Amino acid sequence: MLPLFIAGFSKEVCLSQAHKLLKHVKLLHKADKYPPELSGGEQQRAAVARALAHNPVLILADEPTGNLDDYSSGVIWDLLKGANEQLGTTIVTVTHRIPSLLRVSYRHFIIDNGGMDEIC
Repeated sequence: MLPLFIAGFSKEVCLSQAHKLLKHVKLLHKADKYPPELSGGEQQRAAVARALAHNPVLILADEPTGNLDDYSSGVIWDLLKGANEQLGTTIVTVTHRIPSLLRVSYRHFIIDNGGMDEIC
């Protein structure tokens, strides 16, 4: 809620958006917890939800699923995919592993020795 509250949204809008996003990342049952009370995967899912709170046009994600279990990774990829499809948000992700079940169009680049090549 805090980023929305700072941006000047009413408490009702903040609560509604937080509720919707926490439900989407399957953390509604942890809404009253502080970050140290969440697992690493839960913290990362909450961070992605927070990034989507303002319905941004662009998200830059560096290893958004690094060090996460398969369940948390799946939730985050689904959330990012949904943001792209439903909100039109452009997602730029740097990752070592794209899940095979993601089923989205993407461009694949390799960065090596200061150069960049696209893999077709």
